[in-house]
Amino acid sequence: MRTPTIKLDRDECINALVAWMRWRGHAIPHNMLSQRFPIPSGETSLKELQKAARSIGINLTFKKREKTLPKAENFPLIAVMKNGAVQAARQMDTQGRLISSQVGGEAAIIPATDIIGWIQIKVTAKRLHQEILGTDSTGASWFWAAFSANWWAYLQGAIATGFASLLALAAAIYSMQVYDRVIPSDSTNTLMVLTIGVTIV
Repeated sequence: MRTPTIKLDRDECINALVAWMRWRGHAIPHNMLSQRFPIPSGETSLKELQKAARSIGINLTFKKREKTLPKAENFPLIAVMKNGAVQAARQMDTQGRLISSQVGGEAAIIPATDIIGWIQIKVTAKRLHQEILGTDSTGASWFWAAFSANWWAYLQGAIATGFASLLALAAAIYSMQVYDRVIPSDSTNTLMVLTIGVTIV
């Protein structure tokens, strides 16, 4: 059967694949998948999309919608709309509507009338980790590969956490010194020095 040609948006494809992998327990960073899986934008045949995915251990199968919607065992999947947009769907509700990820605490609904088909995904985990993360395990080396790809963000978070902890410690020490030194001796000078020191910190 000939694979149909539809217009696919590169960013939507990447977002949908990342969401699908997160639901399946494959925590692949968005930027790393984007770099290793260069989906062309514009008019892109599903055959080319499937070929690119197979190179990193992802098998994509397009199912054209006839009269029925996907079965429960097919989820999660990627829904393909009439305008070529794609969106990851996690499950289907009792009204036959596809449910996407949580947005603002509420589930995003994909109208079934807009769907022309869906893409089912199967992942070869070992090959996926080799191609995307440069490792064939899901243990410590997987962690360090993901960490090294985003080390600057983690460093900024560690610095901010350190400053917040220092501020909390300064407030505790200030209170303790006020009760131990200022109140018993009614020392205004000591209170002034402590206050200036905490303000500088």
